[in-house]
Amino acid sequence: MIQIAKTRRSRKVPEHMLFGAVLREKRHDSGLTQVAVVRKLRHPRSAGWLSRFERGRFLRLMPVEEFRDLCRVMHLDPVELLVECGFIDLSEVEAYFYYQRERQIASQQQKAA
Repeated sequence: MIQIAKTRRSRKVPEHMLFGAVLREKRHDSGLTQVAVVRKLRHPRSAGWLSRFERGRFLRLMPVEEFRDLCRVMHLDPVELLVECGFIDLSEVEAYFYYQRERQIASQQQKAA
C-alpha cells in the first residue's frame, strides 16, 4: 500500500479552524450570506474564498487590508476578533495602545516646547 504524505494543504491548523468558526458565527449573527459579504468587499473575491476561510482551509491569514475590509463589511472590531480567536492576547493589545498613547503625549510635549 502506498502512503501519500500529507501536504500542507491537507492539514487543518487548530487556530485556523477556530478563526473560521468564529468568522462563520459572526457572519450568521450579522445576517449576511457568503455571497453578500463577498459582494461588499473592496477586493473582488469569490464566495468559495470566504468558504475556505470559514472551514479553516487556508495556508496563511489574509492580508491586513482584506481583513480590515471583511471586518468593515460584517461590522466587527478587528482587534476583538483577533483576541477572540487567540491570535493575540488582550494584554498585548493594552500594552501596545499604552505605548502608542505615551509616544503621542511625548510628541505633543516636544512640539509644545
